[in-house]
Amino acid sequence: YYGNADLKPEESTGYDVGFEQQVFGGKASFGATYFHNDITNLISYDPATYANINVASATTQGVETFLAMAVTDRLNLRFDYTYTQAIGYLPEDAPFGASCAPRSTTTCTLLRRPNNKFSMTADWKPVDPLTLSASLVYVSSWWDIVRFTSDTVDQPGYTVVNLAANYALNANATVFGRVDNLLNTQYENPNGFLGTGFGAYGGVKFTY
Repeated sequence: YYGNADLKPEESTGYDVGFEQQVFGGKASFGATYFHNDITNLISYDPATYANINVASATTQGVETFLAMAVTDRLNLRFDYTYTQAIGYLPEDAPFGASCAPRSTTTCTLLRRPNNKFSMTADWKPVDPLTLSASLVYVSSWWDIVRFTSDTVDQPGYTVVNLAANYALNANATVFGRVDNLLNTQYENPNGFLGTGFGAYGGVKFTY
């Protein structure tokens, strides 16, 4: 009932350029990558007609960076950060659909694309058979739509902490344990879908 015979295929072109460099005899490395994508006829959804429509064009661009270091022979740290800008462009009076949050009469912010993402990971090996890991993931707020009304909403960001441990009993057997969302952070990604809360898992893995 809601097809769109005039819907055009979505097309895109893009490029990225970056570098990676080791320092301190390979004990640390860092890098950055710039990315850019131009999209034409971005396929969106119009809640007024319940049909898919085309957003005339869109541009996504940003930068990804990382820093990794071996603090000691048994402790490694890694930091990752991504900045993303995602803007849609439409002719005057064209519908934005539900994939855009209006910025002006002809531009909009694409949904579910947070500007900032950051993660930090630590791996520690106190003794040879045992590896302990901890990670922190931060996602900034982003524009989304309310599930039942299609109104745009500034969806809150969130921070999640995860822990893991692996102990090698021998060359073929490893005992493992994992805690996801240690702080039981309550978040929705996307809007209307509750993220996984605190969870603990464990077991034995056999490899032959």
